[in-house]
Amino acid sequence: MRLTVCKTKEEPATARDCANQMVEQKVDAVVLTSSGLGDSMVPIVTKTGIPWATAIAAGNSEGTTANAFSWTGGFPTTMTSMAAYAKEKGYKKVAAFVIDAPAAVSGIEAIGKPVFARAGVGLQIVTVAAGTPDASPQVSAALRNKPDAVAVVGESTVCTSVLQAMSTLGAGIARMSVQSYMAPEVVQTVGAGMNGLQVFSSCDVASNDIEAQLHREVMKRYSPDTPTQGYAAIGYQGVLGLVRALHGLTGTVSAKEVTGTVSSDGKLGQRGGVRDAVL
Repeated sequence: MRLTVCKTKEEPATARDCANQMVEQKVDAVVLTSSGLGDSMVPIVTKTGIPWATAIAAGNSEGTTANAFSWTGGFPTTMTSMAAYAKEKGYKKVAAFVIDAPAAVSGIEAIGKPVFARAGVGLQIVTVAAGTPDASPQVSAALRNKPDAVAVVGESTVCTSVLQAMSTLGAGIARMSVQSYMAPEVVQTVGAGMNGLQVFSSCDVASNDIEAQLHREVMKRYSPDTPTQGYAAIGYQGVLGLVRALHGLTGTVSAKEVTGTVSSDGKLGQRGGVRDAVL
């Protein structure tokens, strides 16, 4: 497998540029680890017949496009799990701080609100732009509604700014988050403000499960200086998912062959190998 890498930087224009680059280079598949900008990229990529794969589907198009695949239940399962946890804890109101990206906001509106409502929990959505250094105004405004807990969905800068503000303004209020909040830069900056944080993740990086052990061994051998928390595990999961789905594929490799192999029921793991992909 040869990887062509393009970093979206969670910026809409850069994300669309990355998608166009992959089309121009005629890659056989596109792998996105996780992003709030999937809806900006999926149509560009898939309309040319190139299959799209992700570790965690966040955008609506990632879950509804014929040749787009997610290795996990994605954002819907994260929201469902959070709602179930909130119900179990007896919360009645939750404030959700969400990165101001199209897929993230539309996803939590379309999926988050209904599943929380079914759990009997009100969900207030508050957007925070990526790179916001201080989310105190947004946090202060949300806390006026006296939520029982807060949920935070975003990349590391949103995580840091919201949790720092919560440490000052919302000490003692329960907090829920996604995997990105375990990124080393967030943990180091927020410090004690991480205590009690409930993390919802599709990745297991710490247990003795055979897959968690494999992940740690791979990281130790090939990238020993990269922390295994945060998005490292999701990147690993995204690419390994494609490799395993295409195991055994031989002959001429094309976008069409990749799509057919991943789509075929009962054949995953029997065919594989892809010439070009993108992370």
